[in-house]
Amino acid sequence: MQLNKFSDYGLRLLMFLLKPSEELVTIAQAATALKISENHLVKVTHFMVKQGWIISTRGKGGGIQLAPKAYELPIGEIVRTLEHDQKAVNCLEPACALRFSCGLKSLLDQALEQFYQHLNGFQLRDALHQPVLYSLTEDADLEKIANVTIR
Repeated sequence: MQLNKFSDYGLRLLMFLLKPSEELVTIAQAATALKISENHLVKVTHFMVKQGWIISTRGKGGGIQLAPKAYELPIGEIVRTLEHDQKAVNCLEPACALRFSCGLKSLLDQALEQFYQHLNGFQLRDALHQPVLYSLTEDADLEKIANVTIR
């Protein structure tokens, strides 16, 4: 399964907000640190504020921070919500000629559900290794620290 960009950015933002500081973070600061478009991050942040995962404070000195309940959120539920509960395949658009006799959709839906259930075994606070977390607060190069390629 490949997560959509909205989910990818949402997870990155949540992990970034796990940093060990009580300070509010502006969306611009998060966008710069995560190398994500500020416009995209505004949309993701707005959605997460509605979910109650992020607290937003307006005005001078304002910013965003992780809501206390977010630390305990199961990652599978976060991903399912960010993905808008997408199914593995859509047999209706365009209409598939095999949709009435095909068992593949059911198998893929079951696999997707197992994926979410596996992720539910972990909470948001389990999602990031501390060395990477601390390095983000120092504006370090995430690709070098995490030894991953950011697409």
